[in-house]
Amino acid sequence: MILGTRSDSSSDLVLCGMAMSRVTLLAAANGVAHSYLNQPMMYSKLRRKVAAVVEGVEDIEDPEDLADLTVNILPQVIFRLGFGEQVNDPTPRRSVKQMLIKNPPLQGQP
Repeated sequence: MILGTRSDSSSDLVLCGMAMSRVTLLAAANGVAHSYLNQPMMYSKLRRKVAAVVEGVEDIEDPEDLADLTVNILPQVIFRLGFGEQVNDPTPRRSVKQMLIKNPPLQGQP
């Protein structure tokens, strides 16, 4: 699944995050897992290629060819949804007490 926005404005990014929250919470409530595929969004060439695919442009070999492509949707996040195997022995976690730092030093003090 790809979620996108019309621009990279702060308000569009917040709306995309809200949509992502709704999708993942609804999925979790129905026992569906999700995982993110963020790398393509971190590199402009790959992001342009994803945008071209969303726009229906096919057979893209070189993302440089897409530099002048006008897109209506800017991809922001790619994720997948599905059912995984039941985990009986989850990864051990530290307790909250182990993670808290008592009396941390103030900034600028040793």
